[in-house]
Amino acid sequence: MDRGDLIADRYRLVEQIGRGGMGVVWLATDTTLRRPVALKVGVSADEPVAGARLGHPNVIAAYDLVKTDDGRECLVLEYLPSRSLRQIREDDGPLPPREAAVIGAQIAAALAHLHDLNMTHRDVTPANVLVTADRTAKLTDFGIATWASDTRTEDPKTGGGTPGFQAPEVVRGNRATAASDVFSLGMTIRYAVEGHPAPEAAQGAPLGVLLSRLTDRDPEARPTADTVRQQFAALARPRTPRRWRLVAAGIVVLALVTASVVWFTTRGDTEPAASEPSSSVSASGPESVMGDPRTADPCALTYANALAGYGVVETSRDYGNFNRCDALVYLTKDRKDYVDVRVEFAVDEQDDATPVQQVGAVGIQRPPAEDGSCTRILLLPGHQVVIDADQTGDRNVDLCGMAEAITSSALVSLNAGRIARRTLEAGSLAAKDACTLLDAPVVTAALGPGPLNQVHSFGDWECQWSFTDRSGVAKVVFDRTLAESFAASGSTALRVGGFDARVLPQGRSDTDCEVAIVYRSYVEDTRPRVDELVLVDVEDSEKQPEQLCDPARRLADTVAQRLSR
Repeated sequence: MDRGDLIADRYRLVEQIGRGGMGVVWLATDTTLRRPVALKVGVSADEPVAGARLGHPNVIAAYDLVKTDDGRECLVLEYLPSRSLRQIREDDGPLPPREAAVIGAQIAAALAHLHDLNMTHRDVTPANVLVTADRTAKLTDFGIATWASDTRTEDPKTGGGTPGFQAPEVVRGNRATAASDVFSLGMTIRYAVEGHPAPEAAQGAPLGVLLSRLTDRDPEARPTADTVRQQFAALARPRTPRRWRLVAAGIVVLALVTASVVWFTTRGDTEPAASEPSSSVSASGPESVMGDPRTADPCALTYANALAGYGVVETSRDYGNFNRCDALVYLTKDRKDYVDVRVEFAVDEQDDATPVQQVGAVGIQRPPAEDGSCTRILLLPGHQVVIDADQTGDRNVDLCGMAEAITSSALVSLNAGRIARRTLEAGSLAAKDACTLLDAPVVTAALGPGPLNQVHSFGDWECQWSFTDRSGVAKVVFDRTLAESFAASGSTALRVGGFDARVLPQGRSDTDCEVAIVYRSYVEDTRPRVDELVLVDVEDSEKQPEQLCDPARRLADTVAQRLSR
């Protein structure tokens, strides 16, 4: 096999990027889907099946199984620009403990998924953990993985794993289990941090204590992979700044905070003995994770690679409001069947009826799935990250599996205390505040008198005014789409304050009228034109939609005037 060879009439070899006892790995180009892939030549009989059944954000995805002209089997894998954990340790030296915990949490999440499927990896080592520049970690090489139904015993000389990382029971010839994988993970992370000078790397520090539990000689004493994931995630969180608290014998500092008393102790790393909020996160400063809502990038939590096993994935950064990012997963070649996996930031409106699972600093809610839709909600102080998987078409697809894949990846970033920032484009509607485009006197002048309640949304990109004594709501919503889509819905064109606009009865529901104002249009790279829209919507269940269009136009006039300032 040489550079430039075309394998199976589809995969063009670019360069050899790896070689080991289990085969040679090439970087190749998928000429059909025009994406880079990894081509592993010489695979075990079980590896393609194992890799294809997983579908997890922290596992390298298997796409295809093909043969070379001389009959050798090749496994087509997700290509991840990365280094192995072994390479990182050899090139850069020992990892800082928190960085190692970030990686450990991700690989533990992958193992928990494998173990839920009754599968054992059997060869978790630094060489089989791939890590990107932003510290996304993925488990690879399922050449000797087994299912629970496989009753073989282990021969450490012929394929029971890698010496130095095998569990003691495997070395003795016993069958590998989930506990054996946990042991190997502990040895892998210990290898990564060993020798680091930070106090957190010491054997008696929390990370050292956790690694001792993972590598206990008794398999029954080791925690499950899911428990390990949670504990690594907790260690990966940035430490709360040390707060010196005042207490001396006979001196008590009391603080009344919402009718509760907080007692302070002398120990600098002890949390106050106050009750935690039930909604989401422990008091470890997680507000800093979201930071400025307007610069928090939802696409940073939309891990398209996590969905690659389901179909062809495209990420859309400029659809809908500015608080969302979409991964479109196309299930068929004609793209008629697809799933829109949407990551959306929102203000906190927790549904207390839905149970909360605490994972590190983040709460997770899993509402019951609906027909064609599955939702996961990640809870932060004052904010939510809503992950929705919505299907178009009739294909049988695991929507909740897709939502969970994005959830698992997002949890790692959130528990590590980071959401990447983005820069808002100059002149974009994103710099505007929807709540300043209308006010109570303008709304009551158009819709009639009455007391109003104003509610703003994430980033102030949506605002609504609702009457508290009767029906009637006015909304200003920012949106990104093609204005022509409104024309197809039977809207009427007009000019509002120098802007093109369209009026559409029943624009958002059966009881409303909406005016869409085109604020600006732009083209990014080779993608179609995008229109930034301001949607002015009036809804009243006690009136016909046509009766609401005149007040909607009046409100749109004011919005257009204020947009021009």
